[in-house]
Amino acid sequence: MQKTTCNQNKKDLLLSVELFEFITERNDCSRKVLSDFVFNHSSTKNLLQKIDYQFNNFDIFLTSITHSSLINEFPELKLESNQRLEYLGDAVIDLLIAALLIKTYPHFQEGKLSKLRSALVNELSLALLSNILGLSRVILLGKGELCTKGYLKSSVLSDAFESLLGGIFADSGFLGVQKVFTTILNLYQEQFKKDFISDEALDEFDPKSRLQELTVSLGKGLPQYQNIEMEDKQYRIDLMIDNKIILTRTGAAKKQIERELAYQVLKKRLYLEGDNHVIKTSAPK
Repeated sequence: MQKTTCNQNKKDLLLSVELFEFITERNDCSRKVLSDFVFNHSSTKNLLQKIDYQFNNFDIFLTSITHSSLINEFPELKLESNQRLEYLGDAVIDLLIAALLIKTYPHFQEGKLSKLRSALVNELSLALLSNILGLSRVILLGKGELCTKGYLKSSVLSDAFESLLGGIFADSGFLGVQKVFTTILNLYQEQFKKDFISDEALDEFDPKSRLQELTVSLGKGLPQYQNIEMEDKQYRIDLMIDNKIILTRTGAAKKQIERELAYQVLKKRLYLEGDNHVIKTSAPK
């Protein structure tokens, strides 16, 4: 058995890297030995401590963190990927969020509730929750994903979050996963000083569409994004409403800049300004 070909800093405490080294150094690694190694690893303990949960069936947890890229690395261990639990977790998270939205916003109609759920449950938001838990250090990846830093990919992280919650549901039912999800939302609030369940997510998720809806409803027409190519593949983009420049930003990624401009205009309510518009510049973060 060969070690991983890409260099990983051991101080990162990536469970995948240490798992490869552990299995490589042993000639008698069984599924039970692997499970014990994962169970006793500090990254696993930190994760389970954060969510205040202990699995009744640890095999479910092992499956929930096993990425499909690892399966062919050790066929003799007969590992199962987390894809089925990811599928289950996707449905569980939708239900958890829907229940919270119904309770938090009793006057919202179905259409707005659906939009808000989509804004809260997406790849980027779930990857963010995954990072809060430190799942990037725990998920078990194959050599290819490790070498391309798959543990930093939002798609891998969001899938891992879904499979973890799917695993908890499979292990202890809806009440168990509901308790864990509440703990995770509290961790989010502690870190970012705001609630995860918030209608502000509508603006953050699709700010351009939201701004367009608002400006049209106010009789100011569609917002315009004027692009000016500068040196070094940089762009200056002016966001214009009612033929007046509202906000300006420069950067390399045009779509990202436009989203940020729309988000800032929504956040600062600049779309409500009157005729005395002033050009406002904003340096990239």
